[in-house]
Amino acid sequence: MITIYCQYSYGGFKNFFIEGNENELVDKEVSDEDSFSFPDHAWKYFQYGGFKMIYRYFDLDKLVLVVKDIPSIHKDGNGRSIPCALQFVGDSSDRMLLDNMAVGIATDLNGFSNFFANLFYIQRDGLHIKGNELRKFIKLVGDGVEMSQTLPAQLNNIRQRGSGVLFFVPTSDKFGKDRAVTDKVCNELAIKINEISNNYMPLSSLKTYQTEVDYSAVVNTENNVIVNSDLQTHQETNEDTATNNTKSNDVVDKLKDLAATIKDLHNDQMQKVKGFVTEVSKSHIETAVSEFVKQNSELGETVKTLQEEVSALQTELKNSRGANSSLQNQIEIRDRKLSFQKKVISALSVVAGLLLVSLIGHCACNGEKKGEQPTREQTETIQATDTLTNN
Repeated sequence: MITIYCQYSYGGFKNFFIEGNENELVDKEVSDEDSFSFPDHAWKYFQYGGFKMIYRYFDLDKLVLVVKDIPSIHKDGNGRSIPCALQFVGDSSDRMLLDNMAVGIATDLNGFSNFFANLFYIQRDGLHIKGNELRKFIKLVGDGVEMSQTLPAQLNNIRQRGSGVLFFVPTSDKFGKDRAVTDKVCNELAIKINEISNNYMPLSSLKTYQTEVDYSAVVNTENNVIVNSDLQTHQETNEDTATNNTKSNDVVDKLKDLAATIKDLHNDQMQKVKGFVTEVSKSHIETAVSEFVKQNSELGETVKTLQEEVSALQTELKNSRGANSSLQNQIEIRDRKLSFQKKVISALSVVAGLLLVSLIGHCACNGEKKGEQPTREQTETIQATDTLTNN
């Protein structure tokens, strides 16, 4: 029976054993304490890169099929898909099954990648995989899928090879041509270039032999395996779905444009409202300050009159050399009135000063930013208030 291992980034890159169960929790981490029968020779295929696929014997009985750089549904900080990897390990009794899987996956890399990436999902207790669907995929592809074109020799001759590397897909076109690139990959993966001279195919070349079979369709909505005769129907359904998705995307784009337009109109109206409120507030402050200045001016005249009366009474008292009680009472009354009026002017001046500060703040925010100068009325108001405050 084929065993499945995957490398996935969930809290960091880790290697996991996949049993193949429905709604399977991905928590069986391969480690030195518990290897889950993961072959020692297989570690390097998770550890090193430079290849997309390798299918080979470990010894006379053990085989491994490795698929690397499968884009996962999870993204990194830059929005790029985090790659994952997969290993299928079997023995000589699984040879036919693994041969068919190698051919099926190699001729539909995108379909397989999409299928595998979407098997993963996250729940409260952690990362999960639809392991049962992966098992059904293995059975379907392992039983053989009819190819729509002639296979390249590197794939067509897999069954004729009995040992070593059966099929290899380096990611660089320089492999086999550039010695530095070739030696690096071969040394890391423990393979010899002369042993695979007829068995490898660069990834760019393999992409020209892709089938139109959608391997992501191996399981339908009831989780039943779709037989080969149903694949064409499923493809047509996918095309209809793609068309509907395109239409939906168009509607979403139009809604986004409409939302942006509404937002612009809202911002424009808010600016107008802010301007109106500013002008109204500014007008109210100017009116209030002018009214206080007016009242202060009238009180100032009253105080001046009182001061003159008090001064006259004091002179009269001095000249009379012994003022009677009536005259003394008049002076005290005038003096109390004078003291009260001074206190009123002082309080009103404080209030006027505070309003003046608010007015200046509004002018700084609204007028001075535009290069405007205070109006003549504003200047007179400020000067009058300053004069009263100083007095």
